[in-house]
Amino acid sequence: MECTTIHEEQLVFNPYVNLIMTSFSELARKLIWKSGQPLTKRPSLKHAPVSDLFLWRSGANWDTYFQLTNISALCDPSQTYKDNTAEILVFDKSGIQISRTNINTKNHEKILVNISDLAQRTTDEFGTFCVLHSQTPPLIVQEGGNLAERGYVAYSFNDVLLKYYIHGNLDAICNETNGDLQLLGGTSLLSRNYDLQYIFKRNNHYQIALANPTNTLQKITLQQYSIHEVSAPGTIGIKYTKTSKTPELKQILSLNPRASTVFELSTGTSSQRVSIKSHLVMARPLVFSYNGKTLNAFHG
Repeated sequence: MECTTIHEEQLVFNPYVNLIMTSFSELARKLIWKSGQPLTKRPSLKHAPVSDLFLWRSGANWDTYFQLTNISALCDPSQTYKDNTAEILVFDKSGIQISRTNINTKNHEKILVNISDLAQRTTDEFGTFCVLHSQTPPLIVQEGGNLAERGYVAYSFNDVLLKYYIHGNLDAICNETNGDLQLLGGTSLLSRNYDLQYIFKRNNHYQIALANPTNTLQKITLQQYSIHEVSAPGTIGIKYTKTSKTPELKQILSLNPRASTVFELSTGTSSQRVSIKSHLVMARPLVFSYNGKTLNAFHG
């Protein structure tokens, strides 16, 4: 039997075949990660007002407020919305509704609503809430859209005069035709990692809050990766940071629809990166950092 050796330089690649294979591979990847997996779903009720699923905190040292505005009048100043009503629904940490409050808002009026007062029926120290407006401007109806409330939540801590404001995240909840609530959060076929865009500094304490805006039970895994300084090879005094490849600590729990959780995170002697593994299309949390006197709150 005669054997023929083929050298690498003898191989001829067809650029058109390579382009087709690359395009097919890219299409398959997109289908796996994107097909039927929107960030948020469309409401089943046409023109239904939608809201984010905001996080509230209460109890020792904490109070939560919402900056309520007649956003119907802001979106369409040509109209007069004298009877616009904002319905505020509050849920405990398990996602069970505990209160429903209607507040009338005038054009260009701002009302700072104490959400902690509306959550007094539970002993939970955190939960979720939504704000649904009663009137959708004709301009939005004509465009086939929905009036969305993703306004600002204010958190106060330890009676500090300065409040910390965080804006809404995404369209998460709306009314259905029969008066029930529809959750709009998207889910993924495969589990995804959401890498927080923040370095958690050493010797600090943080809290990471996350809500479930989907209509299914969600398994959430919080993963902590240590960051270490490493000397660059062949250099003197030059260092760079290196993140561990495997998580050094995991926290795992399940969240019901509309439910929420607050993870406790202490960094110890090394700074850390954090990743959230779940089937949520975007598991973007809130991060709270405090040292007993001052608070910092932001999206992760």
